[in-house]
Amino acid sequence: MSHSSGPMWGVRTICLAIFLVWPANPSPSQAPPATSPAVDSGTERGRALYNQGYYQPAIDVLSRVLSDRPDQTDAAAALVDCYLMTGRYGEALPLARRACDRHRGHAGVWEALGRALVATGEYEEALAALRRAVELSADSDGGASAAYALGQLYETLGRKDEAVRAYQRFDDALHERLPDDALELTWTGMGFYRFSVLTRHPNLTQRTRHVLQEVYQHAVERVDPRCWRAFLASADLLASKHNADSAAKDYEAARKINHNLPAVYVGLGRLALEEWDFDGTEAKIAIALSINPSYSAGLHLLADLHLTERKYAAAVEACERALGINPNDLEALSRLAAARRRLGEEQEAEQIEQRIICVNPHGGPFYGVMGRWLAAARQFAEAERFFLKGLEEAPESADLRAELGLMYMQWGEEAKARRRLDEAWALDSFDRRTYNTLELLDELERFARHETAHFIIRYSPGEDAVVAPYIGQYMESIYRDVCDDFGHEPADKTIIEIFPSHRKFAVRVTHQPFIHTIGACTGRVIAMDAPRPTTGFGQSFNWAQVLRHEFTHTVTLAATRNRIAHWLTEGLAVYQEDSPRPWHWCVELSRRLRRNKLYSLEDLDWGFIRPAKAGDRQAAYAQSEWMCEYLVEKFGYASVLSVLKHLYEGATFNQALETATGQSPAELDEGFRRWAVGQVRSWNLPADPLPSELVLKGKLLLLPADAGLRAQLAETLLCDGKADEAAAQARQALESDAANRRALAVLCLIADARAARSDKEDKVLFLEEAGEHARRLAGLEADSVPALCVLAELAALKEDTASARGHFERLKTVCPQDPRSYRWLAGHHLAQGDTEATLSNLLDVWRTESSDAEVASQIATIYQRQGDDRQALLWWRQAVHVDPYDPPIHESLGSLYLKLSELQAARLEFEILTQLQPEQVKRWEDLALVYHRMGDAAKTRQAAVRALRLDPNSRVGALLDSAPPQER
Repeated sequence: MSHSSGPMWGVRTICLAIFLVWPANPSPSQAPPATSPAVDSGTERGRALYNQGYYQPAIDVLSRVLSDRPDQTDAAAALVDCYLMTGRYGEALPLARRACDRHRGHAGVWEALGRALVATGEYEEALAALRRAVELSADSDGGASAAYALGQLYETLGRKDEAVRAYQRFDDALHERLPDDALELTWTGMGFYRFSVLTRHPNLTQRTRHVLQEVYQHAVERVDPRCWRAFLASADLLASKHNADSAAKDYEAARKINHNLPAVYVGLGRLALEEWDFDGTEAKIAIALSINPSYSAGLHLLADLHLTERKYAAAVEACERALGINPNDLEALSRLAAARRRLGEEQEAEQIEQRIICVNPHGGPFYGVMGRWLAAARQFAEAERFFLKGLEEAPESADLRAELGLMYMQWGEEAKARRRLDEAWALDSFDRRTYNTLELLDELERFARHETAHFIIRYSPGEDAVVAPYIGQYMESIYRDVCDDFGHEPADKTIIEIFPSHRKFAVRVTHQPFIHTIGACTGRVIAMDAPRPTTGFGQSFNWAQVLRHEFTHTVTLAATRNRIAHWLTEGLAVYQEDSPRPWHWCVELSRRLRRNKLYSLEDLDWGFIRPAKAGDRQAAYAQSEWMCEYLVEKFGYASVLSVLKHLYEGATFNQALETATGQSPAELDEGFRRWAVGQVRSWNLPADPLPSELVLKGKLLLLPADAGLRAQLAETLLCDGKADEAAAQARQALESDAANRRALAVLCLIADARAARSDKEDKVLFLEEAGEHARRLAGLEADSVPALCVLAELAALKEDTASARGHFERLKTVCPQDPRSYRWLAGHHLAQGDTEATLSNLLDVWRTESSDAEVASQIATIYQRQGDDRQALLWWRQAVHVDPYDPPIHESLGSLYLKLSELQAARLEFEILTQLQPEQVKRWEDLALVYHRMGDAAKTRQAAVRALRLDPNSRVGALLDSAPPQER
């Protein structure tokens, strides 16, 4: 059955919408209730406190019970639970052992002992204890929790058949009658689900739905509305199916009942990590570990966080911490092996694998964890090996199949991806991520294909067909340059996929419906939003520049076997764009240099992976390219090639960098910062260091009337994004010193920035308010960029043409990277009819920001009027690089190609026009005439017939009249 066919999809739609509804309950911040009529014993009172998350009060109550009556086995079991929930395993184990010695016939204490032993990795002894607990509860209605714990331990040890036998009772129970107790019901549902997975039950999807709706929901709606374990079980199951919204609601429901559940915070943290919300993940881990410092799942998530951040040494530390608690923790060992491998410590990773095999001969989670993190590092061949080995050991795993399929998608192996994802769907058609990716594969199979010597361009049929031939031509034109620059050619053709919607593009790249970019590269595969403003973020972009950037990633990843640091591949990709640094990047780099907030080489990747605030990711791009410039200028371009070569040969990044430059990362950082000062000054921007806000405020406490200090504080605040505070401090500085240049510049910069974000009316207000400051500053410093910006913009708004022209001309000289002067001057000269001055300024506009098709079109038009048809052709094609869907651009190109008798090129333009405007008769007439000039009678007839259908009086009717009768 197809993943999207028939009733199965209906079931899945229902399942994905499930989340349980919880009753109102007290705030977790309230103190534990002093008394409760329903609780009539110390043990029950302690258990009630435990269930509300008041563990220490529960421990106090239960300890008193045992002190008074050591034979209270239920109290002992409850106290062990409290110790386990809070990570006090050293107290839980001896207590459980003593209880078992005293009461060898009590199932509860044997189960408590088994759970304590599992937590510390003493698995064989834990098996004996849990078996004993199951045996003792065999003749009662209880024992579900012990049986589930036993099944889980068998799974941990790789004893699948015994796990199935342990879970069999749950399958039998749900075929007979539901347990009356909410906890028993919940454990039964959990065991029933695991039985269904391990036996590869053909109705797993329906059984999943049954567990969610008829077991967990029944437990809280009809048995006990305060059974947090039912909400938690539901949340974990939904999260495992990537149904994040519903999972989050059930986690919150459990938290409302018991505000101190480590598992809830780890669950929410894992959902946050899937969204790359690192701060949210870290916060949830911190809460979980504050409740239970030894909580293994929390430490596993901490390791995952660090692996995602590529902080492999920190991931090792998290794993070692978990292994200090449980030396046989397979999840921790698996992550430790992955981190060691990413650190290049292959021998250590192999030794860890042997430790895992000693515990579980089938590897447990090891193969999936290794495959996942190797795939994340784009080590696809190695990841494939681990995934396939994992499937040999766990053929029932839909998740492993899905992970392998997703990896194949990143690798560009879509046929293999389809096979594995179909297998995953056949086993479990409940998983949202699998569904999204299969839906994407269905879409990709409908894509059309345009192939060149080195590229395969895939696109949605219809309007996007007009882009494909241009992409093919452009990519072939840059192929040799890019490959030669890095001394490497990809082994396979690069796949470029153009997506008609941002959602589909995002699913292709991240398996999620949104990503904050318009282009991405996973190695062989480049994906991109279709280059129209309505596709991604509502603005046009230069698709040729984007694709050159992404293809640079393809080449540098291949040249290093995907071992290149994130910042270096990004920096080289921007460097390859071969365009001037954007002015706003210059400003941001100046601010970061002055505030000592440039990234170190060790931290530069973090700007991409974990930006702390808005703007950090763009700053990381800017600094990465800047660092590449420094390497080339200081050590020569050969140093870049040397780094790539050593990475390919297996060196770590720091080893490769040090070999190529002879300097450590710290020495490179120091040299780079010295070099950066001169660079910033060459941009006519300040490079002097600024003290911190705290230091300056401290000095002002001693010298409150010091205008210079206050102006410096204003500048620091502005650099830190605190514009309102900066303005207040600058005004206060001017009260003491009306000619303070620093304070005047701050007010001009703030007004200029606010005006840029405002409509015309507000723009005038902001600039007029700063006008006097700007005039005063210009009088003190004629070439002040902040003053010139305000004065020029204000004059332009007031239509004071002479003043505006003077200010913009001066700004152009002082600050050649800022495109605003060229834009205004181009418009001014165009209105004055000064073609040469217009062209000069338009060329500078394009040089500084090449994402406006209108600018390229104006340049092309001027060249064409001057009779320079070759330059006009070049610029019409530049316009296509921004807006390939604009009919007038293609019409201008087609007409010019005809004029130059380049009929093949003209044919392409007029064919594109018929695709863009198929209902316009002129498009078909022009195409028919082109075919006629080319001597292609059959195509002439086809185009002419289309024209005549639209207009029986079309001018191309004569072409049919002159054709031989058999061709009419």
